[in-house]
Amino acid sequence: MPKPNPNRHEIEIIRDIEYGTARIDYNGGDGPMRTRALCLDLYRPLDAHSALPTLVLAFGGAFHRGSKENDVRPEDGPKNTAIAEYCARFARRGYLCCSIDYRLTPEDPDPGSTPTLGDEPVPTSRIDVVRELLGLPPATSEMLKCAQEAAIDDMVSAFRFVVADAAALGADPRRVAIGGFSAGARMAATAALAERISPAAVVAMSGVAAPSIIDRFHASGRPHMPIFLAYGENDLDYVIAGARSMLERLTALGHPHESAFLPGQTHFYPANAAVVASHAAPASLEEAMAGFLTRHLDV
Repeated sequence: MPKPNPNRHEIEIIRDIEYGTARIDYNGGDGPMRTRALCLDLYRPLDAHSALPTLVLAFGGAFHRGSKENDVRPEDGPKNTAIAEYCARFARRGYLCCSIDYRLTPEDPDPGSTPTLGDEPVPTSRIDVVRELLGLPPATSEMLKCAQEAAIDDMVSAFRFVVADAAALGADPRRVAIGGFSAGARMAATAALAERISPAAVVAMSGVAAPSIIDRFHASGRPHMPIFLAYGENDLDYVIAGARSMLERLTALGHPHESAFLPGQTHFYPANAAVVASHAAPASLEEAMAGFLTRHLDV
């Protein structure tokens, strides 16, 4: 049997579709705050004739930098594949893909009214590095939590927008998955488990939800959504520990999940990196993700 062609569709990219608005310049709630638009770039197969399985993906950058167009790190060293490139690749496979913008820490975003993070400390080892690179002073825990709560809210807004406007966009509202890389993965996993949305699946590349969030989700009795979790052998310290803890918890709680371990890789890895996958023979990260989505989105 011939292998499926991952580039079987020509695609179009429609940029800067507004999916919502949100407030920045929070200043501890003392304002005055400003409102800014939240936008996404839509990657769509040109020959689509029916409602498509859909990916809503968020870029990485320690909640401080990156964009929906490019989140490849600018420093020397290993390079990650940009979320925009994942959107292009999966659109060629037949998915509708959205690369979303969201508010970043330097914008001082309004954290909203649906807190999710609880009392667990925010991991800062990567954030401290990025703040130094950007010439920013050390951040307070409250500042970082506000920014992450805002980003999580933006993922929720993007998901709800895609579901509500599914017919116009070409999405199947029953088959909308969310995910991302690093900060984008952390916000997607947290949004899926802690907010009142029900994505069809979650794809998290080197980003995890805190243990208390997983436990609260299962105590709530909400329906489970499949989770795909990838991480590198030499990933960030808190990503490795968090991924192992998350996988142990998901297994113990009977939550459907798949994992992809990337031997020899750091936090910054390409889509074609080799993986040891829990539900398939060794393959590339992209192929492992594609297999997971095929199994759980009915492609």
